[in-house]
Amino acid sequence: GNPCGMHDLHTAEIGEVLRGLTVLFVGDSHSRYLACALWGMLANSAKGCGAQFREDPLLRHGMFAMRHGSTTVIFKWFPYVEYMSRWTHLEWFLNSTDVLILNAGIHLLSGGRKLALPQDLRYASDLGAAVRNHSGRAWPPRRQFPLVLWRETTFSAQVDLNSLLAMNRLFLPVLSQAGLLVVPMFNLTTVGCVQDAVGHCTPASCCVRLNQFLLNVLAAALQSPVLRS
Repeated sequence: GNPCGMHDLHTAEIGEVLRGLTVLFVGDSHSRYLACALWGMLANSAKGCGAQFREDPLLRHGMFAMRHGSTTVIFKWFPYVEYMSRWTHLEWFLNSTDVLILNAGIHLLSGGRKLALPQDLRYASDLGAAVRNHSGRAWPPRRQFPLVLWRETTFSAQVDLNSLLAMNRLFLPVLSQAGLLVVPMFNLTTVGCVQDAVGHCTPASCCVRLNQFLLNVLAAALQSPVLRS
Protein backbone atom coordinates (compact mmCIF):
# COMPACT_ATOMS: atom_id res chain seq x y z
CA GLY A 1 0.00 0.00 0.00
CA ASN A 2 0.86 3.66 0.16
CA PRO A 3 2.85 5.22 2.98
CA CYS A 4 0.96 6.51 6.00
CA GLY A 5 -2.07 4.36 5.10
CA MET A 6 -3.07 6.68 2.27
CA HIS A 7 -6.15 5.91 0.20
CA ASP A 8 -5.72 4.29 -3.24
CA LEU A 9 -7.84 6.42 -5.56
CA HIS A 10 -9.76 4.59 -8.28
CA THR A 11 -10.32 5.98 -11.77
CA ALA A 12 -13.51 7.92 -10.97
CA GLU A 13 -11.91 9.49 -7.90
CA ILE A 14 -8.82 10.51 -9.88
CA GLY A 15 -11.13 12.15 -12.43
CA GLU A 16 -12.87 14.00 -9.61
CA VAL A 17 -9.61 15.30 -8.13
CA LEU A 18 -8.27 16.43 -11.51
CA ARG A 19 -11.51 17.57 -13.16
CA GLY A 20 -11.01 20.75 -15.20
CA LEU A 21 -7.33 21.02 -14.26
CA THR A 22 -4.15 21.34 -16.25
CA VAL A 23 -1.32 19.51 -14.51
CA LEU A 24 2.19 20.34 -15.69
CA PHE A 25 5.22 18.22 -14.80
CA VAL A 26 8.55 20.01 -15.29
CA GLY A 27 11.66 17.98 -14.54
CA ASP A 28 13.72 14.99 -15.55
CA SER A 29 12.79 11.63 -17.04
CA HIS A 30 11.42 10.49 -13.67
CA SER A 31 8.73 13.12 -14.09
CA ARG A 32 8.06 11.97 -17.65
CA TYR A 33 7.30 8.46 -16.43
CA LEU A 34 4.98 9.82 -13.74
CA ALA A 35 3.18 12.16 -16.18
CA CYS A 36 2.44 9.29 -18.58
CA ALA A 37 1.34 6.99 -15.76
CA LEU A 38 -0.95 9.69 -14.35
CA TRP A 39 -2.69 10.07 -17.72
CA GLY A 40 -3.08 6.28 -17.88
CA MET A 41 -4.63 6.23 -14.42
CA LEU A 42 -7.00 9.02 -15.39
CA ALA A 43 -8.00 7.41 -18.70
CA ASN A 44 -7.92 3.83 -17.34
CA SER A 45 -5.43 3.05 -20.10
CA ALA A 46 -1.79 2.04 -20.56
CA LYS A 47 0.50 3.63 -17.97
CA GLY A 48 3.56 4.03 -20.19
CA CYS A 49 4.53 6.81 -22.61
CA GLY A 50 2.78 5.55 -25.73
CA ALA A 51 0.91 7.10 -28.64
CA GLN A 52 -0.81 9.64 -26.37
CA PHE A 53 2.61 11.13 -25.47
CA ARG A 54 3.31 13.54 -28.31
CA GLU A 55 4.54 17.07 -28.75
CA ASP A 56 1.71 19.57 -28.91
CA PRO A 57 2.21 22.24 -31.60
CA LEU A 58 -0.23 24.53 -29.79
CA LEU A 59 2.05 24.71 -26.76
CA ARG A 60 5.41 26.41 -26.56
CA HIS A 61 8.82 25.08 -25.63
CA GLY A 62 8.47 21.53 -26.99
CA MET A 63 5.89 20.38 -24.47
CA PHE A 64 4.08 17.04 -24.54
CA ALA A 65 0.38 17.06 -23.71
CA MET A 66 -2.04 14.23 -22.93
CA ARG A 67 -5.75 15.00 -22.56
CA HIS A 68 -8.68 13.09 -21.13
CA GLY A 69 -12.07 14.70 -20.62
CA SER A 70 -11.57 18.11 -19.03
CA THR A 71 -8.11 17.28 -17.69
CA THR A 72 -4.79 17.92 -19.40
CA VAL A 73 -1.48 16.39 -18.29
CA ILE A 74 1.62 18.07 -19.74
CA PHE A 75 5.30 17.21 -19.48
CA LYS A 76 8.30 19.45 -20.10
CA TRP A 77 11.81 18.04 -19.81
CA PHE A 78 13.97 20.48 -17.86
CA PRO A 79 16.04 18.71 -15.18
CA TYR A 80 18.39 21.53 -14.18
CA VAL A 81 17.59 22.97 -10.76
CA GLU A 82 20.61 25.25 -11.12
CA TYR A 83 18.91 27.09 -14.00
CA MET A 84 15.22 26.95 -13.04
CA SER A 85 15.18 30.35 -11.32
CA ARG A 86 16.63 32.08 -14.39
CA TRP A 87 14.50 30.17 -16.85
CA THR A 88 12.31 32.57 -18.83
CA HIS A 89 9.64 29.88 -19.23
CA LEU A 90 8.89 29.75 -15.49
CA GLU A 91 6.59 32.76 -15.52
CA TRP A 92 4.68 31.36 -18.51
CA PHE A 93 4.20 28.07 -16.69
CA LEU A 94 2.89 29.81 -13.57
CA ASN A 95 0.32 31.61 -15.68
CA SER A 96 -0.71 28.65 -17.83
CA THR A 97 -1.49 25.77 -15.49
CA ASP A 98 -3.44 24.85 -12.38
CA VAL A 99 -0.95 22.45 -10.80
CA LEU A 100 2.78 22.86 -11.47
CA ILE A 101 4.97 19.96 -10.32
CA LEU A 102 8.70 20.70 -10.35
CA ASN A 103 11.43 18.11 -9.90
CA ALA A 104 15.19 18.19 -10.45
CA GLY A 105 18.41 17.09 -8.81
CA ILE A 106 19.54 13.81 -10.32
CA HIS A 107 21.49 15.59 -13.05
CA LEU A 108 23.02 17.96 -10.51
CA LEU A 109 24.43 15.05 -8.49
CA SER A 110 25.21 12.58 -11.28
CA GLY A 111 28.71 11.47 -12.15
CA GLY A 112 29.76 11.13 -8.53
CA ARG A 113 29.33 14.83 -7.71
CA LYS A 114 28.68 15.53 -4.05
CA LEU A 115 26.43 18.20 -2.60
CA ALA A 116 28.21 21.55 -2.67
CA LEU A 117 27.41 24.24 -0.11
CA PRO A 118 26.51 27.06 -0.24
CA GLN A 119 26.19 26.86 -4.02
CA ASP A 120 23.47 24.21 -4.19
CA LEU A 121 21.47 25.86 -1.43
CA ARG A 122 21.46 29.04 -3.48
CA TYR A 123 19.85 27.18 -6.39
CA ALA A 124 16.86 26.31 -4.19
CA SER A 125 16.72 29.82 -2.68
CA ASP A 126 16.78 31.43 -6.12
CA LEU A 127 14.03 29.13 -7.39
CA GLY A 128 11.83 29.92 -4.38
CA ALA A 129 12.41 33.65 -4.84
CA ALA A 130 11.58 33.42 -8.56
CA VAL A 131 8.28 31.64 -7.86
CA ARG A 132 7.34 34.28 -5.26
CA ASN A 133 8.28 37.14 -7.58
CA HIS A 134 6.33 35.78 -10.53
CA SER A 135 3.34 35.05 -8.31
CA GLY A 136 3.06 38.75 -7.60
CA ARG A 137 2.26 39.68 -11.17
CA ALA A 138 -0.39 37.53 -12.81
CA TRP A 139 -1.10 37.94 -16.49
CA PRO A 140 -4.64 39.24 -17.17
CA PRO A 141 -7.24 37.85 -16.93
CA ARG A 142 -5.66 35.34 -14.54
CA ARG A 143 -6.30 36.08 -10.88
CA GLN A 144 -5.14 32.92 -9.15
CA PHE A 145 -1.78 31.19 -9.36
CA PRO A 146 -1.36 27.44 -9.55
CA LEU A 147 -0.60 25.07 -6.75
CA VAL A 148 3.17 24.65 -7.04
CA LEU A 149 4.74 21.39 -5.85
CA TRP A 150 8.34 20.37 -5.49
CA ARG A 151 8.61 16.61 -5.81
CA GLU A 152 11.70 15.44 -3.98
CA THR A 153 14.11 13.45 -6.12
CA THR A 154 13.67 9.70 -5.87
CA PHE A 155 16.37 7.05 -5.59
CA SER A 156 18.74 6.60 -8.53
CA ALA A 157 21.57 4.14 -8.94
CA GLN A 158 23.51 6.93 -10.68
CA VAL A 159 23.62 9.10 -7.56
CA ASP A 160 25.08 8.54 -4.11
CA LEU A 161 22.11 7.99 -1.78
CA ASN A 162 23.56 10.04 1.07
CA SER A 163 24.10 13.00 -1.27
CA LEU A 164 20.54 12.65 -2.53
CA LEU A 165 19.09 12.58 0.99
CA ALA A 166 21.24 15.56 1.96
CA MET A 167 19.97 17.55 -1.02
CA ASN A 168 16.35 16.79 -0.18
CA ARG A 169 16.90 17.82 3.46
CA LEU A 170 18.64 21.00 2.32
CA PHE A 171 15.92 22.03 -0.14
CA LEU A 172 12.90 21.17 2.04
CA PRO A 173 12.81 24.20 4.40
CA VAL A 174 13.90 26.64 1.69
CA LEU A 175 11.23 25.67 -0.83
CA SER A 176 8.54 25.23 1.83
CA GLN A 177 9.17 28.73 3.13
CA ALA A 178 8.84 30.02 -0.43
CA GLY A 179 5.33 28.57 -0.58
CA LEU A 180 5.97 25.40 -2.58
CA LEU A 181 4.28 22.25 -1.37
CA VAL A 182 7.07 19.70 -0.96
CA VAL A 183 6.16 16.07 -1.69
CA PRO A 184 8.62 13.81 0.18
CA MET A 185 10.73 11.18 -1.52
CA PHE A 186 9.12 7.74 -1.44
CA ASN A 187 11.45 4.78 -1.96
CA LEU A 188 9.61 2.31 -4.19
CA THR A 189 11.71 -0.60 -3.03
CA THR A 190 9.87 -0.51 0.30
CA VAL A 191 6.72 -1.80 -1.42
CA GLY A 192 8.44 -4.40 -3.56
CA CYS A 193 8.77 -2.30 -6.70
CA VAL A 194 11.82 -2.31 -8.90
CA GLN A 195 13.57 0.51 -10.72
CA ASP A 196 15.83 0.58 -13.73
CA ALA A 197 19.44 1.74 -13.68
CA VAL A 198 18.55 5.43 -13.32
CA GLY A 199 15.65 5.00 -10.93
CA HIS A 200 12.69 5.07 -13.31
CA CYS A 201 9.62 3.39 -11.90
CA THR A 202 9.31 0.07 -13.69
CA PRO A 203 7.05 -1.70 -14.39
CA ALA A 204 4.27 0.81 -14.90
CA SER A 205 2.50 -0.44 -11.77
CA CYS A 206 5.33 1.04 -9.71
CA CYS A 207 4.76 4.46 -11.31
CA VAL A 208 1.15 4.07 -10.23
CA ARG A 209 2.31 3.58 -6.63
CA LEU A 210 4.24 6.85 -6.74
CA ASN A 211 1.29 8.65 -8.32
CA GLN A 212 -1.13 7.36 -5.69
CA PHE A 213 1.10 9.01 -3.12
CA LEU A 214 1.19 12.21 -5.21
CA LEU A 215 -2.59 12.17 -5.78
CA ASN A 216 -3.28 11.89 -2.07
CA VAL A 217 -1.14 14.98 -1.48
CA LEU A 218 -2.93 16.80 -4.31
CA ALA A 219 -6.39 15.79 -3.10
CA ALA A 220 -5.61 17.06 0.39
CA ALA A 221 -4.12 20.33 -0.90
CA LEU A 222 -7.09 20.93 -3.22
CA GLN A 223 -9.53 19.94 -0.42
CA SER A 224 -11.11 17.32 -2.64
CA PRO A 225 -14.11 15.48 -1.14
CA VAL A 226 -12.78 12.11 -2.34
CA LEU A 227 -10.68 11.76 0.80
CA ARG A 228 -13.76 12.25 2.95
CA SER A 229 -15.91 9.67 1.19
